[in-house]
Amino acid sequence: MPKSKIIKDAVEDAVSLDKSLYRLYVIAKDISNEPLALWAESELHGYQSKSDIPDYRKSVNLELMYTGFNGRTQIKNAPLPYGFLSKDTIESITHIYAQEDIRSVEEMAQSESSPRIDRTYLANEIYKESEGSLQCVAIYQVLPQAFFRSILSQVKSKLIAALIKLEKEYGNLDGLGVDISNLKQSYIDQANAELNKTVLNINVPTPAQAKEPWHSKLAWRIIVPIATAIIGAVAATAIIRCTGM
Repeated sequence: MPKSKIIKDAVEDAVSLDKSLYRLYVIAKDISNEPLALWAESELHGYQSKSDIPDYRKSVNLELMYTGFNGRTQIKNAPLPYGFLSKDTIESITHIYAQEDIRSVEEMAQSESSPRIDRTYLANEIYKESEGSLQCVAIYQVLPQAFFRSILSQVKSKLIAALIKLEKEYGNLDGLGVDISNLKQSYIDQANAELNKTVLNINVPTPAQAKEPWHSKLAWRIIVPIATAIIGAVAATAIIRCTGM
């Protein structure tokens, strides 16, 4: 059973998700776990690059709606046939990347209406491909709220898993800091590596162990055994002389 209130608060939603992430960020910095700190920071402030976005923030969606005219008929908020879009255009808008900060994700997950992305810039392409029969005044892509709820669920799960692992390694976390003064750096590095692999699904190699100098190996493997044998022989001789054997 977790002893840290910080974990209970996260599990029971007693504090906001972003507050729990700030707490995790401070602890991660305290143990020099940069990948974990970067993850918490990215969730708090948003992802700057699509290449850094984790898989749980990616989705595939092509639900397009439009307002405009189909021939002489006025249309409002109707599904847009994407047969008038090129393959490249479809490819460019199908893959969705949620780069927003966690608060924005929460707002979209809890919004009364589904989040939308403005795609009105596609109106000209559709007009040309439909030979003027389809005139769009507004185009938007509808994003399912379930996608954003899933992001929140994933972040919360990873956050709690990280805190439980940290508590197991370092004890109670409620002081917003952990005492690592009595721990070897190799232990901390190994704990960080295991945490990052388990929670973030990333492998960060632990620092390589310092290689034993060749002369040290020589001493232990050759010189020390010889010296031991010599000392043993000398000691045996001395005993024999003393006992008159």
